[in-house]
Amino acid sequence: MASNEGYPAVKIHLLPNCNEKGALETLCYSVLKEKNPEIDECIRKYAKCTNTFETWSIEQKDKAYVQCFIASTYPKDPNKSLRYYLEESDKNFNFNHAKLEPLVNVIRNSLEEARQQAD
Repeated sequence: MASNEGYPAVKIHLLPNCNEKGALETLCYSVLKEKNPEIDECIRKYAKCTNTFETWSIEQKDKAYVQCFIASTYPKDPNKSLRYYLEESDKNFNFNHAKLEPLVNVIRNSLEEARQQAD
């Protein structure tokens, strides 16, 4: 955390678990694919058949998997960003999933620390 008098404090978090590679999309895709494993299977077949993602990082792959998932489950707007997809289509996403718990705890603890520092 960094702060300077007269300016708001800034805090940067790495997404948990720091022992595993990935990004926010990695967490989100792990939740999305559980409810629709057949779609995950198709996306992975596509990736393998096209050799598209072979040299990509985990973060890049998971961002692409999420976008493929959105395109296949949201015909209203297949180019929808993850943020807006989750806002409009929460039936496909379990916000209370155990895989999201570490992230929720980090955010919750950060908010509590900010409140304590403000007092």
